[in-house]
Amino acid sequence: MRADRFDEIFKLLFTGEHALLKDIRFSHLWAAKLVDWQRQLVEERGYQGGSITHVIHSFTFAPHRFESFYTPLFNLLMIIPAVIWVLKAIATDWRDPKASSRAKRALEAIDAQFILDLGLISDYGAICLRMLRHFDSHSKDPSLTRSIIRQWEKQTNYLFRDCNIFRRVSPASPQAASLAPSQASDEPGPVPLESESMCKTATQIAMEQISYIAEHDYADRIRAFQSVPPTQLLEEGIGQMNQVVVAAQARVAADFTDSTDLYMCLE
Repeated sequence: MRADRFDEIFKLLFTGEHALLKDIRFSHLWAAKLVDWQRQLVEERGYQGGSITHVIHSFTFAPHRFESFYTPLFNLLMIIPAVIWVLKAIATDWRDPKASSRAKRALEAIDAQFILDLGLISDYGAICLRMLRHFDSHSKDPSLTRSIIRQWEKQTNYLFRDCNIFRRVSPASPQAASLAPSQASDEPGPVPLESESMCKTATQIAMEQISYIAEHDYADRIRAFQSVPPTQLLEEGIGQMNQVVVAAQARVAADFTDSTDLYMCLE
């Protein structure tokens, strides 16, 4: 169901050998450096992504569970400037050539489009998780299945296929509710700014991160994050999301028939 470029992102972060988030989770050195750079980022900028002012530690995921990817993806987006700083420090460390090589490969992959895609995937994951939780219950009402799926299709079409994911929305709107974490949940999600009356999506936060990073240098290279026009980034990102949304809607329509739903309720 993932488009080609999104599949490459998952390989880099989760499933590939020495995937980035695996290295961060299981290397005490990488994890300690990341904490230090997050603190420095908050001191310098005042906050990380989405107005977060605390250090983020959680990058745990389970490869067999779709929903477990959402939290580390969103967390990575929030701290992506600190992650880049850590990778730059490791890339220039001649004492560990293998780690240096992995850091350079990660830096090569992390460009403006990569960061925007993190935002799009995070927003899409938030909407899908809210839909899936309606069915992850022993007391689910089968009469609500069609309306739940129609609402999910309406939200994904409105936000991704109609490109409204880039627009600021009121906190009271249904679209904002579908993206923000619930009151009783510890999940991360797009964080409303206290000084503003509008909510931000993860995609909008991604664009702010791209603007903040601007460019970085490593191994005698300079990566300019603003060399690609924003309109081109958005077109590429929405093109990939359209493929994902169309495939997901077709899969849900095929899987959630009336008989399937009845079986799930009686199981």
